[in-house]
Amino acid sequence: MRSFFALASLAFVAVASALPAGILPNSAINVANANANQHTGRDVASTLGGLGGLGALTGAASKTTRGAEVRALGDILVDIKAQIHTLCHDLNVAIEAAVSAEAALKVSLDVLAKIKVLLGNATVEIKALVDAHIDGALCLNGVAITVQVVAEILADIVAAVVVTIGLILKACATVKTDVLLNLIVDVTVALTACINVAALIAVNLVVEVKPLIQAVVSIIVDLHLDVLIKLFALGGAY
Repeated sequence: MRSFFALASLAFVAVASALPAGILPNSAINVANANANQHTGRDVASTLGGLGGLGALTGAASKTTRGAEVRALGDILVDIKAQIHTLCHDLNVAIEAAVSAEAALKVSLDVLAKIKVLLGNATVEIKALVDAHIDGALCLNGVAITVQVVAEILADIVAAVVVTIGLILKACATVKTDVLLNLIVDVTVALTACINVAALIAVNLVVEVKPLIQAVVSIIVDLHLDVLIKLFALGGAY
């Protein structure tokens, strides 16, 4: 399940090595994170409730669970992992084919927006699962799973999102905009909210995920993705 780490890290290194040294826009990410300071200390409830309601985070996500069967945590996360991996793969292909940084920026904004919505949808669905208080919440395909299994799925999602952000910043470094940087922050906030709400079902989830994301910790720190740094207590960044 962690095979994505190796592929993703290689992809990031390949893109990084193809660009001039010092092009990584750390200061720009810090500016974006400064705009998101109001999000970084929020818990799940305030994150969901403080962004103008659920719809602000997820678009129409607040409607996705209405009248639908409540899925177990494992099923929700496996589904979102598959969708995010597809988006990340397609983005990588599109960036390689892009004839300009502007073209790469356009497709990057589209993919990041879709990832944000997917994470928001998952957060809403998991919160509904928590509120339903049903037996079998910690299951996958009808079979009980451990917190470790959930951690492995989420670690793969974290790796996919983080490396994709890195690839985007490399490809779009010459045309980076506030819209892009703020959207990156929104994605990391949505990812953090998803992990935190999943932890309401899978106890000690963050602790279990942390050792599984070591392959991308350096990217998280180098890009100053503060909400993830705080979530996983990557204290070396401070």
